[in-house]
This record gives sequence, structure tokens and C-alpha cells, in this order.
Amino acid sequence: HLLSHTSGLPDFTREELEAKVARSHSTDADLYAVLDRPPLAPPGQHWAYADGPYRILSRLVERASGIPFGDYV
Repeated sequence: HLLSHTSGLPDFTREELEAKVARSHSTDADLYAVLDRPPLAPPGQHWAYADGPYRILSRLVERASGIPFGDYV
């Protein structure tokens, strides 16, 4: 669901995106802000493009592999 934009998770706010771009990366606090918001829909029930779920997935890959996402890819 994270890859197909059907996770139901919300996206970053405009302010969060601007801060992320200024830093050139997402922080754990950015990701927790997305996860702390209520879901937009149950997983698999609605399609909505969002960058936040991709960032969450890349962080999961980093944590599971122990290497930066760019190196993993």
C-alpha cells in the first residue's frame, strides 16, 4: 500500500515539505508528524498520491538493512 499510494496515510503539509527541501532530507520528526495524523482512508480503499508514505518506506528499508536507502538501492 505504501508503494501504490493506497496506504491511507496523509502526506506532509506544505510547511513540512518546504522545511524538508531546505534541509534536503526527511527527519524522524517529519515522519512521525505524518504518522501521528489520522489516516485519510482505510488501507487499500482510496488512491491518493503522497510523498510521506514513500519516505516512511525508505526509512523502514534503512532501519531493516542498516545502510542508507540510496546505498541500498
